[in-house]
Amino acid sequence: MIRLLAITFFFLCCTSSAQVNSETLNNDAIQKKIDSLVSDILNAQQPNGSWLYKGRNQGSTALHLLALNSAGLSEKNPAIAKGLNYLLQNPPKSDVYSVSLTIFALQKINSKKFFKKISRAAKWLINSQHAGTWNYTGTGTGDNSVTQFALLALKAAETAGVKIPKATYESSKKHFISYQNLKNGGWAYKATNPTTTSMTSAALASLKICGIEEEISLELLNGSKYCGIYKTDSRISKGFKFLAERLRNSPNEILANNYTLYALERAGILYDKNFIGDSDWFKIGTKHILDQANSSGKYLPEAFKPLFLSKGNSPYLVSKLKWGSNKDWNNRHKDMRHFTSIVSNQIKQELTWQNVSLNDDSINYLRAPILNISGKEKFSLTKAELQNLDKFLNNDGYILITPCLNSTRFQKSIEEELQELYPDTSFQEIPEDHPFRRSHFDLRGKSLDLKVLKGTCDSKNVYLATNDISLSLESKNINVGNKEILLNLTKLALKEKPLIPKLAKPKLKKRNKSQLFESLKGTTEKTSTGIQLAQAILPNNLDYIKPESMNNLLAFMTNSLKIQTQTGINIIDLKDRTKLSNEPVIYISGRKSFNLDEQETENLKNYLQNGGFIFADSICSCEEFDKSFKKLVEAIHSNISKLEKIPSSHSIYSLPYKIESRLYGVKIDGKYSIIYSPDDFSTSMKSYAKESKYGLPTEEALKTAANILSYGLSH
Repeated sequence: MIRLLAITFFFLCCTSSAQVNSETLNNDAIQKKIDSLVSDILNAQQPNGSWLYKGRNQGSTALHLLALNSAGLSEKNPAIAKGLNYLLQNPPKSDVYSVSLTIFALQKINSKKFFKKISRAAKWLINSQHAGTWNYTGTGTGDNSVTQFALLALKAAETAGVKIPKATYESSKKHFISYQNLKNGGWAYKATNPTTTSMTSAALASLKICGIEEEISLELLNGSKYCGIYKTDSRISKGFKFLAERLRNSPNEILANNYTLYALERAGILYDKNFIGDSDWFKIGTKHILDQANSSGKYLPEAFKPLFLSKGNSPYLVSKLKWGSNKDWNNRHKDMRHFTSIVSNQIKQELTWQNVSLNDDSINYLRAPILNISGKEKFSLTKAELQNLDKFLNNDGYILITPCLNSTRFQKSIEEELQELYPDTSFQEIPEDHPFRRSHFDLRGKSLDLKVLKGTCDSKNVYLATNDISLSLESKNINVGNKEILLNLTKLALKEKPLIPKLAKPKLKKRNKSQLFESLKGTTEKTSTGIQLAQAILPNNLDYIKPESMNNLLAFMTNSLKIQTQTGINIIDLKDRTKLSNEPVIYISGRKSFNLDEQETENLKNYLQNGGFIFADSICSCEEFDKSFKKLVEAIHSNISKLEKIPSSHSIYSLPYKIESRLYGVKIDGKYSIIYSPDDFSTSMKSYAKESKYGLPTEEALKTAANILSYGLSH
């Protein structure tokens, strides 16, 4: 009974040889399973808020609260509130497992609110330690099974802010080191017992909590000349070798024992191992759970499943790029792990990270919103890799470059590679009004150890750390400035590219017309009344369909002029004559040359002759787009009028705002039916930042567009 209760809030199913059908492993299937498990767990809750388990109701209740919380139920949920009330009114006493589970639950659900209770329970555990171990009742020397639960609870308490004496961890570390079987690398329940998979996993997890890493950075110990050099701790490597052999040779033994599965999961998670040996524990475990029917009436085992599915399916925050033929990409092995941990604690969500290649046909590099590129030698990518890097950025990804030892060679070479994609760009100081400076912490007016890749027009989502932030992360010695930089970057990245669960399939941004309509559906839903606006699709310019600019314009007009505007804009295919005729105003913008076919040109001509209105700008004041647009105007109005500069005395420069922009137009029946700005205003309206060297400042851009739109709707 005690051993079964010890199987707590995580669950793992893992084999080395099992074949996993990846088609069945998707986020929808996982969520459906979690929902069904949650339903069963809720049905098993007792009227007093508890979950029963053979006289150990406090431990069982804490376990089920963890399961429900991991599935997304908050403290405000009636079932969790009721369970917490029971647990707080009936705190466990003299039971190491139940006390440990209670600390887990309270820390996970609301560590700040329950800090005093967590602290009190942790103090009892600390005082109950004997020779580095705990027994079931906290009264004497114990075994490795009970001990690892107490250590896990103390780690949770430490995360909540409780100070745990170093001596407590040191005593347990000494115990586990002395009890390792040096012949096979494993551990036993007690010294007189044979080594087992479960106790080896438990010992490895416990040693990690006590401060022993599998790898030790010699750079942190001996200085920069050892950058990229690590020493492996043989005790940990032997332990994982033992587990790998058991997984390979005795998978059924592991699958049949829930305690062993739980222990194996802990070791994999704590040491950041997606594989133990050749086993992908999360995929195999997930398939095992999805293939199983729920066990009616066995609610304690069922609680492990949503915990496992939620924990293992944590989304990726950052990918670390594997580039080149050597290991220069990975001089600091734990920098991104610690980056992820900082963000996880900040946003209160479990996150993970991965190493990726840009040669990956499965586009795994799109799974995380942030791509880290690091190194100290000359950086280079193949042509195909550069194209995939461009895909990543075009899919709203963000790049954080962290040169090791502030290597100028690495910085210069990566800037040159990026210039292959984006000519006339360079790393520059981040402007005061750049969105980065206010995405989370207000960093306006502060000197930043970070630069952004900028061109003559706008910024790219590429950032270069100008201090050795990678070393700070590796050592966990993160100063306030670096922490603010990391969190602002994360908030900015997540705004454009939300996190997705690990097993959700990454998607490339849609490029053809039909797919573009589908991808923008959520941003173009409109209200029934108010000013209406639409943007036309231009060939070769699909990347520049960005509804944010016009949405910001409409919001500006609503707030400043008190004019009712619609929420969202339409995206119009110029081949669709019927839909085109229903739009009073069409916006055209782009950055590349384009040619409309005969049907599109004729539709635009008919649209204007029937009273339609077009206004346009050239993104980044692009010469190629400017030429194409003027050519289009001539094709539409060759016998009527040409694009001409609008006189400064015209009312468009003063109503409703006084503006100083350069505007050009074409008249039909005495009024302008086309108004064009060769200066970029859409970029500034999109970002609310003065980004464009050739464009307009944000306020001028909004006022210019508002004047044009007001004219088009009133004449």
